Amino acid sequence: MHFHAGMVIASVDEKPHDPHYRLLEKAGLIKLGKDTGRWGRTTPVAITAKGQELLKQIQGVSQSKEKDGTAAYVVPIAERKLVAISKINKIGTGRATVEITWKWGPNQLGELFDASGPMVKSFNTWDRATLIQKYGAKFYHAEPTTVTLAMVRSGKGWQIATD
Repeated sequence: MHFHAGMVIASVDEKPHDPHYRLLEKAGLIKLGKDTGRWGRTTPVAITAKGQELLKQIQGVSQSKEKDGTAAYVVPIAERKLVAISKINKIGTGRATVEITWKWGPNQLGELFDASGPMVKSFNTWDRATLIQKYGAKFYHAEPTTVTLAMVRSGKGWQIATD
């Protein structure tokens, strides 16, 4: 998930009134100010103390300074967790298929972006769809997913086949 803090100018790439900003504000992690500037396109976005504390607790948060003076944040919200390896079938020399089962492991921010959770459900259908399609909301507590991976053995060991 990504967002900017500072004087955020609305653009095709960054929309401070999109649902992910509103969800972060509803959770008390950021504060959206009153729009200013020409045509009201600049929105002050401030990270709250609660937001700063949460970002410190999440591993892998990336922050960078943008040319426009804003701070860009990229925050992981979940990772795939291996549940089981159920089948390994050797299909030739140096080739195999592996059936694995995995589930999502959301962090504290991921819990807010859980598509079946109260925060996401509080938005209208259009905004929920936008959160899911563009901003990382998923059904993080759904049943585990089983997939079959084609694997190939190389000089670096077993890897997922790319061909």
